[in-house]
Amino acid sequence: MNLAQRLVHNLKAAFLLDQPLDAEIAQTNIRRIILMFYIMAPVHIAQIFIFWQALNRSTTSTTDTFITWRMGIIYAHSTMLVLIVTTVLLAHVIKRKEIENNRFGRAVPIIIAFSYLLFGATVCIIDQLVTPSIAPYLLVSVAVATVILVHPFFAGIIYISVYFFYYIFLPLTQLNSELLLSSRVNSLSAGGIGLGLSLILWRSNALSLFQKRAIEIQKHELEKKNIQLEQISRTDMLTGLYNRMCFTDFTEREVTRIKRTGETACLIFFDLDHFKNVNDHYGHPNGDVVLRRVSEVTKTQLRETDILARFG
Repeated sequence: MNLAQRLVHNLKAAFLLDQPLDAEIAQTNIRRIILMFYIMAPVHIAQIFIFWQALNRSTTSTTDTFITWRMGIIYAHSTMLVLIVTTVLLAHVIKRKEIENNRFGRAVPIIIAFSYLLFGATVCIIDQLVTPSIAPYLLVSVAVATVILVHPFFAGIIYISVYFFYYIFLPLTQLNSELLLSSRVNSLSAGGIGLGLSLILWRSNALSLFQKRAIEIQKHELEKKNIQLEQISRTDMLTGLYNRMCFTDFTEREVTRIKRTGETACLIFFDLDHFKNVNDHYGHPNGDVVLRRVSEVTKTQLRETDILARFG
């Protein structure tokens, strides 16, 4: 195994990429997107309302730069409002049809993560008209990493591509070279924090899901073994009939029932004549065959309520 293969192997092991956890993660993402709608939709509406009111209060002294900034923010939030409404409708359809783990179901969380990162970068670019702050980009980078579980490969592509978008288009609104450099560097740190947090939370959730699945498997295996142990404790291993202990238990309950109801019951003991001769002349394995065959024949003559046990 060369260095590259070893590195890929270590990354897969670190982030549990070789474990089939896509279904659980897809279901988690769909639930989170639906919850995110109830938080972000009012936020977008509030932002649109606030900036619309500010735009209506504009006077002749308000510069074109401020008007452009306000309109840009309104357009950005309106676009995201339409997108989040559309996404949550798709999420409800996906959840109802239980198709979270198909390609479409897995693509929706990635699309919404990319869209919100792009939204944060766009708002930050628009904000450069009035302030050098990169707060929107930082907030969205952290929020996306916290809310949506994105596969590390796609997370890397999303965060890097959005940063390059921000890097390229930032000079359109930030004309000061020093502030431009500062914003680019700070945004690189913000994107790096978001990507790092996304990777950490992916591993944490994947590990939690993996442990949960392992516990479920162990629980299922334990239940199977308990059933097997119960069967062993009540069954004769050779013939498959109830054993002597179980026969005694049934008998005691039947006697109690007879005393309570006054009904009658029938108890039959039978033995195989000269069975010792079968073992002596044909061997114990053949004797076991005889016992099993007699048990099978006897069971065919019983009713469902009858009990057949090997007493000795």
